[in-house]
Formats: sequence, C-alpha cells, structure tokens
Amino acid sequence: MSDTRQILKNAFSLSAAELAAKGLGVFFSLYLMRTIGPSNFGIFSYSKALVFGFIVFVYLGFEQIGIREVARDKNKLQKYAGYIFSIRITLAIISSIVLVVFMEFFSINDSSYELRKMVSYIYGTLIIANAFFLNWAYQAIEKMHIIAIRSVLLNLINLVGLLLFVKDENDLLIAVWIIAISNIINILWMLYHFIKNFGFPKLFNEIAMWKTLIPESFGIGLIFIITNLNIIITLQILTYFGGDHQTGIFSAAYQLIVLCLIPSTILQQAFFPQIAKSYQINERNKIVSKFVLMNMFTGVFVASFLFVYSDYIILLLGSKYGETNIILKILSISVLIQYLSTCYFSPLIAWKKEKYVIWANSIGLFFVLILNIILVPLIGYFGSAIASVFYEFSALVVLMYIFSKEQKELFLKNIFKVVLVGLLSFSIGYLLLNFGMNIYLNFILSITIFIFFNIYFKIIKLSELKILLKR
Repeated sequence: MSDTRQILKNAFSLSAAELAAKGLGVFFSLYLMRTIGPSNFGIFSYSKALVFGFIVFVYLGFEQIGIREVARDKNKLQKYAGYIFSIRITLAIISSIVLVVFMEFFSINDSSYELRKMVSYIYGTLIIANAFFLNWAYQAIEKMHIIAIRSVLLNLINLVGLLLFVKDENDLLIAVWIIAISNIINILWMLYHFIKNFGFPKLFNEIAMWKTLIPESFGIGLIFIITNLNIIITLQILTYFGGDHQTGIFSAAYQLIVLCLIPSTILQQAFFPQIAKSYQINERNKIVSKFVLMNMFTGVFVASFLFVYSDYIILLLGSKYGETNIILKILSISVLIQYLSTCYFSPLIAWKKEKYVIWANSIGLFFVLILNIILVPLIGYFGSAIASVFYEFSALVVLMYIFSKEQKELFLKNIFKVVLVGLLSFSIGYLLLNFGMNIYLNFILSITIFIFFNIYFKIIKLSELKILLKR
C-alpha cells in the first residue's frame, strides 16, 4: 500500500469513529459544564489539569519511542510493551505520592480547598490506571480502529453516566467518579484486547534497558510536561486571583479549544508512523508537505469557524457562561497557531529532534508565566487568554526557525494559500452575518466558498479525496 493510501486509511479509520466519539464527548462536556455551573467546573478543571500533569509524567515520551521503534520493526511490540509498562508503573506510584503531598501541603487553601482535594484524589486514580494505557501500541502497528472504538466506548459511558446521575451543582463528586471509572474500564478493555492478541508483556524484564529509555523518553516527555504546565500555571494563577468562577469561565472556553484541536491529533496519529519511517530529506519533505497541507486546511477552517460563530457557540453553555464568547475569539488565534506549530513539532519528534521542541515550549512557558502574573490581576480571564496566544506564538517562531535549519523548507507557500482562502471565505461570512443573514445559510455559504477556493487553487486534490472515499 502506498504511503498516501496508508495515511488516508489511518486518518479515515480514526476520523469515522473519532467523530462519533468526540460527538458524544462534546455532549457530555457541555452537559457537565451547564449542570455543575462555572464555579464547580472551575474546581473540576483545576483538579483535572493538575492530575493530568502527573499523568503526563507517567507517559513521558514512551509512547513516541514505542511508536517510532515498533513502526520500523513490528516484532519489537511485545518487548517495548514490557519496557514501557514496567517504567510507567514505577512512575505512577511516585506520581501518586507526590500528588498527595502537593494537595496536603501546597495547594491553594481557600473555601473550596476540601472539595478541590476530593476531586483531585478521585481523578488521581487515573494516574495508576494510565500506566497500562496502550493507545501507542495500536498506533504503532497502524490498527487505528481499536483506538477509535475505545474512544467511542469511553465517551458513551461518560455521557450515559452523567445523564443518569448528575442533575445539579451538588453532583460534582458523582460526575468525577463516573469519568474516572469509565476511563479505568476502557483502559482495562484495551489491555485485555492486547493480552488476548499479543500476550502479556514481561514486566520488569531487562531493567538495564531503563538507562536507555528513560533519558530518551524524558527528552520527548518534557515537551508535554511543559505544554501541560501552561494550563496548570494559568489555572493556578487564575484561581488564586480570580477564584473558581473565573477559572470555570476560562476553562469552559479552553475545553472548547481542546475539542477544536481533535482533528489535528487525528492527523498526527495518522501521519506519525509514516513520518517516523522517512530518512532522506526529500522523502521527509514529501510526506511532511502532505501533513502540512491537510493539517492547515483543517486548522484554518476550525479557527475561522470558532472566531465567526463564537457568539452562537456559547449559547450551548448557558447564560452562566456569557463572557466565554470574547475569550473564544481571542483563543481562536491560539488555535490557528497551534495547528501551524503542529506542522513542525510533530515531525521533529518523529526524527528524534525533541530537544529543539523543548526549547521552543520553554520559551513559550516563560511568556505564559510572566503575562499571567501581570495581566490576570488586572483583567482576569481575558489576561489568561492573551497569555495563551503569546505562549503559542513565541513557541511557533522558535519551531519555524529550527525546522528551516533542519529541512530547508517551511512549506510557507501552501500555508499562505490556505490561510488566505480561509480569511477570505469566512470574512465574507462574518460580514453577511453582521448584516443579518441566517446563521445556517451563512455557515453553508462560508464552507462552500472555502472548499471551492481550495479546489480552484489546487490546494487540496480531488484525487486524494477520491482515494479516501474508496476506503
């Protein structure tokens, strides 16, 4: 099978079920936000971000190493599964202990402290559970449908559980238990599927291999730790100066941003094995060029849609989240920048250049810390949104510089075309919307213009779309 066909097959396998899964995820997220209210959602988001920081420490970069090595030699699957399980179990135990110490001695101590601590401990059960998470294995052997099925089941259980048992603001702890248990069930299901098909990995075998894997994976994992520190720092400062309500308002907008980035995650998963297997500069540029084009086509559409229709999107959240629309307009700029950054950092990780990505994100983290400290006391959650944009932009500038040195190519011509078409298409829609055009007709018109110009200028090719449809 050609690289293009395999990539499109991977993307389609993920997209079909992922869209269904994330559709369910959107419903359960919106229901949770509306039901428990901004203040409790602020507590939930604070605790979730904190716990996820420890989960990222458990993940480190083992997934990327596993994918990279197994994609090149599938006979290494069982061996690397054993290595990764063993190290992750150890890191999960350490992380769980550190979480308890942090919550008992260093967490923000205010009127919400006890509730915030309980939410963190319940959600913290996922630290140990995620030591057994096997998405990476199925991504490495390009069995994307297994990942997609798991996502559907996870979000279905979450949605059903919330609808049945979460009815008002007093049900925050019930909601957290439902989310934690559904995640654990899904992780165990994937583990069972792996054992059934490939056997149980040998735990704590060849511990000497840790000396090789941990330093290498730490380099990759540090990228995700720094990225997660962005939201942890933001919510810590926002909770301290603005309280749970402002944290909840910002987190609601941020949650929608996370949903907007799902297509980029799908494309990264679909392309990563092929990018990792490329060695020559021409071969790499050929594959990355396709990745950049598809990623930016999606990113421009998503970011433009978010900016133009943010006033209507917040209606889904309810009147309690009325200020979210302005935050969404600011963060839509961040969305576009993140899609552009992905075009560069994902290939760099695949080619073992993660140290450069660390530098880029570290510079961004410096900006988010300073700007949050300066802006949040003055303008609250709007300051957090502005800081997020500067975080992404500063990281992007460094990534573009590094990538140009490595590959002598930034694919700026295609990027410029897609961005220009997106601005033109949705600017027309934005103006017509302000002149009173029906929102549904406006949306259809904007999409039609966007797709037409992309096809007319041959930014996207009908031939590849036909291959995708044939799958």
